Order: sequence, then structure tokens, then C-alpha cells
Amino acid sequence: MIQRSAKPREMVRLIAATGLAVALSGCKVGPNYEGPPVTETPPDFAAVPSQPVADVKSMPSAADAELASWWKRFEDPTLDSLVARALTGNLDLKLAQARVKEARAARGIIVADWFPAVSAGAAYSRSRSSNNIGFVGPNPPGGIDLYSAGFDASWELDFWGKTARGVEAADATIQQTVENRRDVMVSLLAEVASNYIVLRGQQERLDVTEHAVKAQEDSLRLTESRFRAGLVGELDVAQAKAQLENRIAQIFPINTEIERAINRIGVLLGKPPRAFASELGPRGRLPAAPSVVNVGMPSELLKRRPDIRAAERSLASQTARIGVATADLYPSFSIGAAFGLQSNQFGSWWNMSSRYWNIVPGFNWPVLDWGKIKSNIQVQDARTEQAMIIYEQTVLRSFEDVESSLLQMVSEQQRLGSLNRAVTASSRAVSLAEDLYQTGNVDFRTVLDNQIVLYNAQDQAVTSHALTLTSMVSLYKALGGGWETLEQDSWTPTLTPSSTISAAVEGFGKPQPPSPGEEPGGKAIAPADAPPNTTPAADLQHNRADSTAARPSAEPPAQAPAAPGPSNPPSTAPAQVAPPAPSATPAEKMPPGPRP
Repeated sequence: MIQRSAKPREMVRLIAATGLAVALSGCKVGPNYEGPPVTETPPDFAAVPSQPVADVKSMPSAADAELASWWKRFEDPTLDSLVARALTGNLDLKLAQARVKEARAARGIIVADWFPAVSAGAAYSRSRSSNNIGFVGPNPPGGIDLYSAGFDASWELDFWGKTARGVEAADATIQQTVENRRDVMVSLLAEVASNYIVLRGQQERLDVTEHAVKAQEDSLRLTESRFRAGLVGELDVAQAKAQLENRIAQIFPINTEIERAINRIGVLLGKPPRAFASELGPRGRLPAAPSVVNVGMPSELLKRRPDIRAAERSLASQTARIGVATADLYPSFSIGAAFGLQSNQFGSWWNMSSRYWNIVPGFNWPVLDWGKIKSNIQVQDARTEQAMIIYEQTVLRSFEDVESSLLQMVSEQQRLGSLNRAVTASSRAVSLAEDLYQTGNVDFRTVLDNQIVLYNAQDQAVTSHALTLTSMVSLYKALGGGWETLEQDSWTPTLTPSSTISAAVEGFGKPQPPSPGEEPGGKAIAPADAPPNTTPAADLQHNRADSTAARPSAEPPAQAPAAPGPSNPPSTAPAQVAPPAPSATPAEKMPPGPRP
């Protein structure tokens, strides 16, 4: 019995020793992701006024941006309620969350390649060989029974880090999908607020237009009365009727815009278009504008805007895929093994004398593929270059979005101030013209002209007020805020080894739970024995020059590489980036991207 039990133990020791020896000498080929390229960042936003501006009541400021629940600064309970319902019912947001789930599940497929694949099976067969094919020996009457049961295992060692690079890419892809979800959230917040402002603005325009219609109906009645008295001619009556009908015609497109806004809000909240007609149909006023809008510094956009964070994670993921493709240049090492029981008699099937086993170490090396592998490496390198360009383009567009929104917000407030003064002056002019008309000092055309100027100024003032508020919403969207206080993501990866050795020796790994009151975050590829960092994200200094800075992530330890700072500038060539510094800092609330 001693000899029989020694061989299985020797087999296990041989497999472990072979795996450890190969894994210990393993490495990760391909470029290590160091961070995105350094982009030229302006020191401040040029459109922020350096001193108070006349008529600008909502002054932009370079102070730290205050973006948490920014929609509440409009002090409108209905808007707050719509935003809350949109966050739970919007289908685009649910679709983005489903894509996050898909990316997390896809990571598990890649992680599984780190471990041996083991299968168990049992079978019974009964067969008889032909007597006419050179059968050696007598053919047993009735055929031959064969009982078998056992385990088969295969293990491809991650000698060149192909699986490790695949996990790096998967981790970055998870973080990218989370940032895409946050970007959808930012856009959703802005779209709900913008459509609500459009709704209230059109309702105020409708009030102004109906008031103008009533005033011109009174004017028409007065003109008809004077015509019957022979004080004016029929021309005045015809002009009054024409002006009234033109004003009535403006009501219909305004009502159409109101209905469109209600329909759009319903769909944004994940409901049928007319679901909120009874709630939003009653007319309301435009929300109040915040007195100050803090925009912060341009460099903060790189840490906060989800689309920049997603572009950076896309670059990290694509850089890792270069390593996956490069590993195919080298031989792959594998170990196959089988152990079981086999007998042609059921009675002896479970005896140790029926056991069988084998170990089959081997390797495979593509010697001639006519440049297929190298072409794939070039494809991945070109895609990495594209991801780098997209990142740079996203950064520049973010600066443009903020500057344009600031310009519109300031200039629209100045325009609103002029229009308000025009309304006051026109109202006085109409009053004077009506008095002069009744005394016969001016003709009716003078009254009509002044009324047209007044009603147009009132309509433009309401439109300008709405545009001022929507430009503020566009600014908040361009700043990329609002998602920080709404993230509720407690996912933790089930395994984060950095190589075959950590997977084989240290087992299946145990996820580090988040600290109390803290969201789990992503972490860089790090040795399995690296201690977890439980520093709250709010206390981190986010210095990209620090070798322990964490990469942006929406995931609990998702192995995101660290980005460089000014003292450690990244290479602009995808194949020349340096290794990232490992970090296990929770990053669910971490600011993204490089810090210029």
C-alpha cells in the first residue's frame, strides 16, 4: 500500500514543482502602461470675468467647483423630484449599468485562464471486435466490458504574462464602462434640467403671448368703437385685426414646444411620453438662478469628467492588449494530467490495482505563421495610438465645452439685462402712444408699432432668461459634475493575482472588503501580498508625480495602473511607456486622469 499511495503524491509534487519553476521564471511581455500623454492645460478659464460685470447676477468664479447635487441650486422642488426619478428609471442609465455587469463577467472568463482546467467523467462501454481485421487472440463471446472513471486536468502556464495582460485590459475595460455609465448620468442630469427649463420657459412665453393677445383684443374693440363713431378709418380696424391674428398664431408653436418638453421628460424618466402631462401641464415659473457658479481650474477636469476618465481607461486597456498579442510570439508551456480507475470487470473497478495516471508536460511554439502574429501586434499598437489621440481630443473638447458655456452664460445675462430695460422703456412708450391716439395726436399705426416692440421685447426677455439657465446647466455638464454623490457601487473582483505564481501558490484569493463608509475602488496590478490601502479617498492628495498614486476607477480593487505626474511624464509612444506603480487605494470616488 505504501508504494501504491506514493505515486499519486509524487504526481502532485511533480505538477506543483513544474508549475512553480516555470511560473517563478515567468514575465510579462509588452509595454507597461504608465499613463496618458501630458496635455497642455491652460492655467485658468479665460471666460471667467476678473471683476464684476454689469447685469451678470450669476457670476462665474474660479473657486473650487461645487458640483454635488448642482441641480438643487436652482431651488425648484419639481426639478429635484424629476432628477431623483430619472436616476432610478432612465433606460439609458440602466443600459450603461448592464454593460458594466457584462465587463465584470468578461473579466472572470479571462481570470479563469490562470488556473488548471479540471474535468471529471465516468463511462461504460461494451464492444466486440471483428474477427476479420487481424484480431489477435480469441474474440470473447458477447463482447468486452470497460468501466472507467477519472479526472483530466490541463494547465497552460502564464509564462509570458498573456493572461496577466488580459486581466489588466479587462480591469481597465470595467473601469471604462463605469466611467461611461457616469458620463450617461452626467448627460441625464443635464438633459432633465434643460428640458424642464425649456418647459417652464415656454409656459412663461405662453403667458406673455396670451397677455399680448388680450391687450390687442382690447385695442381692436377700441378701434372698432372709434370706427363706428367715425373717428378713424377702416384701415385702422384692418391693421388691428391683422396684428391680433399674428399674435394668436404664435400660441400654437409655443404649445407644441411645451408638449414636446413634457414628452421628452417622460421618456427620460423611463415612462411613456404623456405620463407626466398632469403633473407638468400646470404652468410654472422659471427656476431661480444661483448667485455664483464656481468652475474651478481646468486641470480639475482631467480628474472629474467621466468622458476623460473613460478615454484614459480605454488607453490603458488597449496598451495591455499589446502585451496579449506580443505573448503569442513566444512558446506556450502546458501541463496535462489524468488520474482515474479503469477495469473490464465491475467488481474490480474500484480496486487500487485499476488505477491509471499520466502527466504530459509540453510546449507549443508557432514557428511559421507568415507574419500573422506580428501583424496582430501592429494592429494593437495602432489601436493604442488611436486611443491616445481620442484621449487628447477629449481633453481639448472638455476645455472648449467649459469656455463656450461660460461665454454663453455671461453674454446671455448681459443680453437679458438689456432686454429687461427694453421692456420697461417699451411699456412706457405704449402707454404714451395710447394716450396720444385717444386725443387724436398720433395715428393708430404708432400704437401698433409700439405694441409690437413691447411684446417682442417681453418674449425675447423670457427666452433669454431660459437661455441663461440652460447655459448654466450646460456649464455644470461641461464641468462633469453631479455623479460623485450618486455612485453606489460595491462590486469587488474575486481575484487579483499578478501572475501564475500568485494564482497557483496563494490560492484563489480573497477580495478585500471596503472600509466602513468608504466605496471600494480599483487598484493597480500588484503582488498578491501587497497590503491593502484603506485610506479614504477624500483624504488622498492625488499627486500624479507620487509613485503610489492610484489610477481612476469606479470598481473595487480593479487593478488600474497608476498615471504619471509632471515629474514622471509619460511617453507619447504606446510601446515606450514605463511600468505603473502598484496601488490598492479605493478609487470609487477618486478623481480620474493625470494631474497636469
